[in-house]
Amino acid sequence: MTKILLIEDEKVLRENTSELLELHGFECIIAEHGKIGLEKALTEKPDLIICDIMLPHLNGYQIKEALNNLNEQARIPFIFLSAKIEREDIKKGMDLGADDYITKPFRIAELVFSIKNRLEKSRYIQSAVSEPRAIDNIIHLSKQHCNMPLNGIINLSGILNSKHSNPPEFLEKSLLAINKSSKQLYKTLNNVIDLVRLKHYNNPVDEVHTLINIKSIIEQTLSERSDHYNYFGEKKVNLHCEESILALEQDIEIIVFELIDNMFKFSTSNIINISLGTKVASNNKWIILSVSNNILKPISFNMSEVQPFKQLQPNKKQLEGSGLGLSLIKLIVEKYSGTIEIDTTDSLLFRIDLTFPIK
Repeated sequence: MTKILLIEDEKVLRENTSELLELHGFECIIAEHGKIGLEKALTEKPDLIICDIMLPHLNGYQIKEALNNLNEQARIPFIFLSAKIEREDIKKGMDLGADDYITKPFRIAELVFSIKNRLEKSRYIQSAVSEPRAIDNIIHLSKQHCNMPLNGIINLSGILNSKHSNPPEFLEKSLLAINKSSKQLYKTLNNVIDLVRLKHYNNPVDEVHTLINIKSIIEQTLSERSDHYNYFGEKKVNLHCEESILALEQDIEIIVFELIDNMFKFSTSNIINISLGTKVASNNKWIILSVSNNILKPISFNMSEVQPFKQLQPNKKQLEGSGLGLSLIKLIVEKYSGTIEIDTTDSLLFRIDLTFPIK
């Protein structure tokens, strides 16, 4: 069982957080002040440390500095948990080598997500040294080491912008531009990593496949993307399927996100269409996902033309993307023995149909 050391001087928060972490399957050791926390970090050999900053006897920064001077303890994943939200405090924590900085108040789901990410990063760093799984290590370490600073830029630019009730125009525009550029880089980076994963590293033994309800992912993504694009047009949504597919959740989320995001991004009308249903024939059953949107001008191509970085409908909007979306969809559909069809018989309508067998 994964052992976590929680160093927190506030009793109620310490006990509640400890109980919730144990409910999520972790063994939690607690320390009520900095001196005890440092001692337990040395004697208990935890897999991960969660530490407040403002602590009696030794503060969080001092604990991390002390651990940095010890070879074994310096490698323990370390998360700061603090009410201090100033940029200088966050920067100081990250400069000391902390793996994450979570501000109070926080949701337990946010903390558990961070814990799992830091533990995964730690495992793959170790495997990089002991086992020559080059592509696997590139995928996971790239996500960790690139996504972490990008998330920091996105979050800090958002915090700085929100802290000013009436910022100077140049500052507001600069922060919005930084935030937008960081999000675009984040998405492109992860699309490239997923492309490598799907094309060059497909090891089912390492993947945890579960029953995924596509309908719920569609509903959530549709709501989020609609808000993102400030869409107030008509939505023709027909989701008449409660079937689940046995798959890697990340793969299904990529398909749904790319389809729906492109539907909003490239539609030239205030009508979008998405449907989800099933087809049965000869004791076989399939899930069918279909999306369509209007386009500016007719296009014609076949599936063999779908390749990474090749865009199908050049226009200014596509300069914001990487052109990887459809390639990822194609690779994932093939991975699950499905089919993909693109219909452009209606010259100003772009339609994609995906079919997945239900096993």
